[in-house]
Amino acid sequence: MLVYCLPSFAGTAVLMTVRKGSMGTNVGLLISYYITLSFWAAQTLALSLISRNIAGQTKKTVAVAMNFIFWAAGNAVGPQVF
Repeated sequence: MLVYCLPSFAGTAVLMTVRKGSMGTNVGLLISYYITLSFWAAQTLALSLISRNIAGQTKKTVAVAMNFIFWAAGNAVGPQVF
């Protein structure tokens, strides 16, 4: 999972340090933004690990459903906080 996070860190560092300028710079910033989206591969793997330590199909389903509910609640509350 770490392999998928490293490009995301690099893309974020480029986005934070490079200033907008010419068309070539803007294209580079767009590419670095696309590189930051490699995080979702690791996020998918992390979601598969949630129910690995739980026995029983019903308990696994409840654990994944609770994770989704808390994720959705966090996404709903997050914009209200900032």
